[in-house]
Amino acid sequence: FPLEVELASEIDEALRRFSVSFKRTFADAQAGRVSALTGNLAQLNEDTDALDAALERNIEFHTTQGQRLGDEITEIRRQSLWIVVFLDLVSVVLSVIASVLAVRTLKSSLKELEERATEFEMFSARVAHDLRGPLSSVLLSLELAQSPALSEEKHRSLTAKAKASAELMSRMVEGLYGFARSGAQSSEG
Repeated sequence: FPLEVELASEIDEALRRFSVSFKRTFADAQAGRVSALTGNLAQLNEDTDALDAALERNIEFHTTQGQRLGDEITEIRRQSLWIVVFLDLVSVVLSVIASVLAVRTLKSSLKELEERATEFEMFSARVAHDLRGPLSSVLLSLELAQSPALSEEKHRSLTAKAKASAELMSRMVEGLYGFARSGAQSSEG
């Protein structure tokens, strides 16, 4: 602070003058110069008062500065508390938003999984239904082909029908494997 420098210079000057007056008065007292002592004591009193006044102004300045800085610290603390409260509030709001987003994401994922499970159940039921027809044909043809009263031609016809139904099921199973492989490759990529 500029005033602090000025006050320090004033104290230094008052202290220098007091020191000179004190040394002069002390020297006169030791030498026994009584007539000079009266004037020197008056000057020493004057220099003591000047030093005292300079020190008092310095103390007053530092007291005022200390009070001002204390008030500033109090204000900064008050503002800091509001900032902490605000940041806590922001933290709570962000936590709530993150929780809401997480719940929405989980609900969406659960809904998607439920839809896929339903689609898979429908797909499985359709595949089972589609395989049941050729399988029933194979079983029926093989059962009829075991009959001893069948002609050779009828036996060949039933065996051919069973073979055709088995080949149809084989193509269906190969198609399912291909479908499964393409789904696995697309989920890896």
